[in-house]
Amino acid sequence: MRRLVHFISLHSTNTYTKQWASKSTPIYSTAILADYQREGRGRGGNLWTADAGKNLTVSFTHPKLRIRDMEALRVHFLFALNLFRALKTLDLNLSIKWPNDLMLGDKKIAGILSEVQHDKTGDALLIIGLGLNINQEDFGSLNEKATSIHQALPHTLKVQQALEIAWQAFEKTVEEASDFPLASICEKINNHLYAKGKQASIRQGEDKTEGELLGLHHDGRITLRKSDGSVHYLAAGNLFVSSS
Repeated sequence: MRRLVHFISLHSTNTYTKQWASKSTPIYSTAILADYQREGRGRGGNLWTADAGKNLTVSFTHPKLRIRDMEALRVHFLFALNLFRALKTLDLNLSIKWPNDLMLGDKKIAGILSEVQHDKTGDALLIIGLGLNINQEDFGSLNEKATSIHQALPHTLKVQQALEIAWQAFEKTVEEASDFPLASICEKINNHLYAKGKQASIRQGEDKTEGELLGLHHDGRITLRKSDGSVHYLAAGNLFVSSS
């Protein structure tokens, strides 16, 4: 069974879902949907904004996703892979950008934010937030970095249609959550990894590591080979592709 909670406006679907989960115990596959997020969050606390009613801003959770913190990355990557596969059926030229974005060409079309919240029983519950650009045409200062499904397809996709695609990808992830080890998921993502083989940099605060992006290590870290031949494994950071 499913439970959909739909808001016209909400500060953040992930924040709301975390607050709700901390006071209750989810018993259904649940989606918290907002037509507009006033304070949408990306990874690292970055703000994520979208035009009201034109994009999919939703958070999912499920009673089967009571997991240990160390398992969150595996489920996060599995959802990214399943969502990628589902959206590819729309004939979109997508790739998966480490650690949490889907790219259409060199522009971001979706972002995923996974967070762990303890429910009222004390169990750790995984919450997966998704922002998917659907019908927005103007991203202002981000026009060179962001795009939408509408800009790529000759036909219109409704937000409710996109919600169903994403929800099915989420529920597929729930059912497969215990079936695939992280190494297997990383291997599959490597076949569709954004900027693989290109010169890139990973920035962590003031630190920056530059080199050829080799792919995902079996433990989810990104791998770069520097100009001196040394290989570096990075667990966190922001990925930037060097200009050719």
